[in-house]
Amino acid sequence: MIKKMRRKFLFTATLAIMIVTMIIVGTINGFNYYRLQQEVYEILNYISDSEGTIDYSDNTYFSRESLYELRYFTVTITNDAAQVMGSQNITTVDRDKALTIAYRCFHEHANRGILDDNERTYGYVINNLKDGKRIIILDCTTRFAILGRTLRMSLVIGIICIILFCLLMFLLSPLAIKPYIDNIENQKMFITNAGHELKTPLAVISANTEVMEMLNGESEWTRSNMTQVKKMSGLINELIMLSRMSETVDIILSDIDYTAVLKECINTFMPIVASTDKQLVTQIEDDVHVNAEIKNLQALIDILLDNAIKYCDDGGTIGVSLNKRGRQSVLTIYNDYEEGANIDYHRFFDRFYRQDTSHNSKKQGFGIGLSMAASVVELFKGKIRVDYKNGVITFTVTI
Repeated sequence: MIKKMRRKFLFTATLAIMIVTMIIVGTINGFNYYRLQQEVYEILNYISDSEGTIDYSDNTYFSRESLYELRYFTVTITNDAAQVMGSQNITTVDRDKALTIAYRCFHEHANRGILDDNERTYGYVINNLKDGKRIIILDCTTRFAILGRTLRMSLVIGIICIILFCLLMFLLSPLAIKPYIDNIENQKMFITNAGHELKTPLAVISANTEVMEMLNGESEWTRSNMTQVKKMSGLINELIMLSRMSETVDIILSDIDYTAVLKECINTFMPIVASTDKQLVTQIEDDVHVNAEIKNLQALIDILLDNAIKYCDDGGTIGVSLNKRGRQSVLTIYNDYEEGANIDYHRFFDRFYRQDTSHNSKKQGFGIGLSMAASVVELFKGKIRVDYKNGVITFTVTI
């Protein structure tokens, strides 16, 4: 359980740092892209206000040196012809290429935007004229290349930070969960010590009651005492068993004849079923083997069978099936249970959970059995689930 808790802690912490890193990297690069886009549009709008050229005589936005930094051209498309202007500012684009880019921008159905053309990136703005369109195109490949390098660098740094964080959390996680581990160990110690301490007074009460029955005969009060002693003894034994089960770390799993163990457990419960008006049906596949530990496997089956018999409706059916599905074995135990609707089945494997919250149910039990069953299945590295449909409650164990 400690290892599982540590894995959950590491997974949660890693997921959190990944989300935070992605948000930071995404926000920074998104802002940089937005600022670059706005800068491109500001340049295009300035050229547009100058009717497709830069006016250097009265210029507060650009210097004359900016001429060698800006690579742009203007294409004017009218009903009669298309004219390319400013081609001296960009030597890598001839007239045909300029017209091709301009017509692509014209068909983008937007008055401005960013256009990718093979390995080049262009920003454009379209002005409406009386007899046509003026398309101003700015080569901003270098700017977007720098943005791309910044994005890649930030991603690499983010990944390195996540790896370093995971390594740091792996090394420090024992310290982080130590208080929780100490609390669990204290709980286990308390349950074990309290269980042993309570057994002594219960044994004394039981012995005294037996003496009273020998001297004065059996009465309603002595029967009540013995019933409560048995009930408390059962609770203590279940608590101690649950505590010991959670302490099991290096359980030895071996090949077990699942079919034989299941049939043996069913035979044990047959007299109980025969004493009621309930019916037990089985469908058990032969020679099903599982990698488990025999005592815990028997305890698992006993818990589920006892639960099915206890909560089966009068005159109802209890069903047990076992079959092999690929490399996994599937045990299914179900019973009729008309009162099973509107129950929170997600809590069925919680310790001390009982559907009757008033604790006035005539059915005996402390809400520990199913929690023990879940612990056993976890030891076997399997899965257990509960379903309810059409008045039937079904427990499915996959190992």
